[in-house]
Amino acid sequence: MKFFTYIFYFLTIQSHVCLYQSCVIQKPKTCTDCKFFISSNMKCKKFTDIDLITGERINERASIIRYDEDKCGKEGKYFEKNNIKIITIPYYFILEEWRFLIPLSILAIPYIYVVFYAIFYKK
Repeated sequence: MKFFTYIFYFLTIQSHVCLYQSCVIQKPKTCTDCKFFISSNMKCKKFTDIDLITGERINERASIIRYDEDKCGKEGKYFEKNNIKIITIPYYFILEEWRFLIPLSILAIPYIYVVFYAIFYKK
């Protein structure tokens, strides 16, 4: 019976220790996990200015925004978890690098033709 008393006492002490100290170490809010982060150029689309001459959107660098306490700050006030990261990263890459992707895809056509010919038309 004493054995169960000791176990109960030990579990009670451990639960109180966990309440007062953080038992789970939480990962800090990083920009790479935020839905406003544009990974191809390390900018944040939450804080966007518009160029008055060209009308183009100008996004600020994420590192500047994280050190500015009026904007996101070190604690990440406006952080929102990116649940569709597998879509947003290629989207921004294609959006910014489309000028290079078109010639590369045209140059790849002969290679694709040779591969398909070798696979399907073997004699």
